[in-house]
Amino acid sequence: ALVARRAVPNDLVARLASEAALGTRDANAHARKAAFALLDALAARADPRELLQMLSAALVAQTAHMRAAGLCALSRVVYVCPGVRGDLLALLEAGVLLLGDPATEVQTAALQFLRVATAALCG
Repeated sequence: ALVARRAVPNDLVARLASEAALGTRDANAHARKAAFALLDALAARADPRELLQMLSAALVAQTAHMRAAGLCALSRVVYVCPGVRGDLLALLEAGVLLLGDPATEVQTAALQFLRVATAALCG
């Protein structure tokens, strides 16, 4: 079933997107599941390109945990929104750069993002 797209205020999307991104890296499986469900809902209701832009801000965060969370959230949005292919080239470049991050969790998240983004581009 198609979900009707309703305009969601950008300030609300920004606040929810950052919390959802952090939730994707939570130790609790229920919190992760809720975070992914929130990202799915945001992707269905908000402009996916704006959502990608908001989440990509996490890629320059000071903490490795937030950079990894941003990559994980970006992976989910790319997975559920096939219409964002045109915006992936710059994000792919950022993902490749983050492979050189000293934090293992960021490297792992970058690999996962690159795998999902490559599949989205090829599929």
